[in-house]
Amino acid sequence: MKRKLLIRDLTLRDGQQSLFATRMSQQQVDRVLELYRSTGFYATEVWGGAVPDSIMRFLNENPWARLDKIQKGIGDTTLLTALSRGRNLFGYNPYPDEVIEGFCKHSVQSGIGIMRIFDALNDVDNVKATVKYVKQYGGKADCAVCYTVDPKYSTRDKIRTLINERHFP
Repeated sequence: MKRKLLIRDLTLRDGQQSLFATRMSQQQVDRVLELYRSTGFYATEVWGGAVPDSIMRFLNENPWARLDKIQKGIGDTTLLTALSRGRNLFGYNPYPDEVIEGFCKHSVQSGIGIMRIFDALNDVDNVKATVKYVKQYGGKADCAVCYTVDPKYSTRDKIRTLINERHFP
């Protein structure tokens, strides 16, 4: 079986978040969408983190409309992905399961194929509902671990703890 390298591009989400304080307007995004059709990326992260909040708060744009325009602009040449803060979704406070379910359902139905999910405290309980609902509505849940170099605990120790002590839905 021939193995293939799958590349996920983060430019439309993290690139603008890190370089431009998440202030790319829809018009700026629209100018690059056609270029993505021929890249061959396995997945393109287009949403999440601070993007939806900044789109509404600073640009007075609709994040759902942006997702729709990106989906149409890129087409089906790549999976669209989003970065979620677990129970906090794309916000800064935890949400109840009913909100998480509705958000995940609408995200998947709107074209998000993969939701990359993390919790800043690596508290697995804070990602369980998001994982459950993304999968329930047909998306893929891609969990991430936050870490830093720690002289007391190695990365291997932290991963072992996360795997052995917790169970995902």
